[in-house]
Amino acid sequence: NFSNFLELSFDQNSFEKIVFLNKHSLLFILRIMAILASLFNIFTFSKCKTSENSLFKYLQIMSTVDLLYCSLLTIFAIATYFYSLEPNSQCLQYLNSFIYIYISEYLTSCLAFYNILMEIYLTLKRLLLISNQDKFINRIKSKHINLAIFAFSFTIYIPMLFAHKTELILLNGQLTYFTIKSKFGQSELIKYLINSIKFMRIFLVTVLLFVLNLMAIYKYR
Repeated sequence: NFSNFLELSFDQNSFEKIVFLNKHSLLFILRIMAILASLFNIFTFSKCKTSENSLFKYLQIMSTVDLLYCSLLTIFAIATYFYSLEPNSQCLQYLNSFIYIYISEYLTSCLAFYNILMEIYLTLKRLLLISNQDKFINRIKSKHINLAIFAFSFTIYIPMLFAHKTELILLNGQLTYFTIKSKFGQSELIKYLINSIKFMRIFLVTVLLFVLNLMAIYKYR
């Protein structure tokens, strides 16, 4: 009967695949929209005739980082989609593992942390400007600040590169590439480092950035 037909047609695997495709399709659309928004911001800020140390210059840099961040997530989503279609392809297995370790886990995390630090810097600069105490910070060239934030953001996540590894494993008589945790990734040290970075990001966004904005609002009124 019809109910048996539905049970045969929509088994658990089919349902999970539909949910997987719908979820990643929605995320893909959102990322494309974010890429378009970042491109629009870059174009808008580039048209503003401002000095090297201006707010618009920093916003243009942050929009560029956002563009790269969303583009990398889109690449990972595309790779995951093709891997789901051909899970037995060793080429796609290795590619998916490579993208996961070096792009999804490391590079996107660095870019996100970079934007957090840049936002804190801009908020601090705005607070000092309102308080008429920005003479010292204005002496520092913007390229030096960008370089310092960039170096710190990409250095702090270096341990993540060694937390996972790609290994060729014999599974059901077939050699398959898997992304597994390395010995370092299973150690207490990496757990401590990951938790420390998570705590730092939460503190910077929910506490420090919030306090700086409150102080800027108080000084401005």
